[in-house]
Amino acid sequence: MSRKYFLFPFLLLFLANCTPTITTEKSYVVYDIKNIDRTSLEEAVTDKMKKRVTKIMVNKNIPPKELPKEPTRFDLASFGNSATSVFAALIPEMPVCPKATLTLQATNNSLSKYGRSTSHFACVIPYEEGYTLNYYNSLTERTGLDPVTLGAALYYKVTADDPSREFRITQEETLEVLINNGAQVELLESYP
Repeated sequence: MSRKYFLFPFLLLFLANCTPTITTEKSYVVYDIKNIDRTSLEEAVTDKMKKRVTKIMVNKNIPPKELPKEPTRFDLASFGNSATSVFAALIPEMPVCPKATLTLQATNNSLSKYGRSTSHFACVIPYEEGYTLNYYNSLTERTGLDPVTLGAALYYKVTADDPSREFRITQEETLEVLINNGAQVELLESYP
């Protein structure tokens, strides 16, 4: 096979990625956690999240006076108002957990110069029989004519790199610690 024919698929890949594009993908998962104390749960969630991010903000809150009877999950809140309604579509919705005892907001910008950044949100919400552990993740990828992002796009295509792998590994490692400490874990809902 001629060398020029060998390079043809790679040329097509580059041409397909020439339009500057920013893509954001969001996902979430909610677990029901029972038979573990709050401190152990919160330490596991915090420790595993810290391993995979470049910046993290940890908020430890006072438990609510009255616990909900059923497991609850995060809500999405938009912080735009009528004065900024023209720009409301530009303001992303943010997850909030009003009765959470632990809230983590983290980012991983270690690959931002290559066109990727991730945002992580986790919260622990107590209820009468246990806790809900909520994860909300956002992956932003930038592609286009920039040689660095083009090179990174080629690398990701050739290696079949899965950008959501980072989210899954964090969650799997956390659940492993919880289960090893005797917790019962049940998946309540997830997307996608």
